[in-house]
Amino acid sequence: MGLGWICANNEALTFSASAILWPSSTKAEMLAVLTVLITVPATAKLTIYTDSAATIDGMNNLHQFS
Repeated sequence: MGLGWICANNEALTFSASAILWPSSTKAEMLAVLTVLITVPATAKLTIYTDSAATIDGMNNLHQFS
């Protein structure tokens, strides 16, 4: 399952990867969100677009695992 993201205001900045074991579109979307969150500077303004309710719920519940 592939995942990735692109910086909208600088399309030269991209990331792509593949997830193995238990293929799932939600897993791919959550990994894409997590990789961008650990990549951007702490002071950056970030807008993430998704239509996946499962990803949104998963990200909202992420604090339960920390």
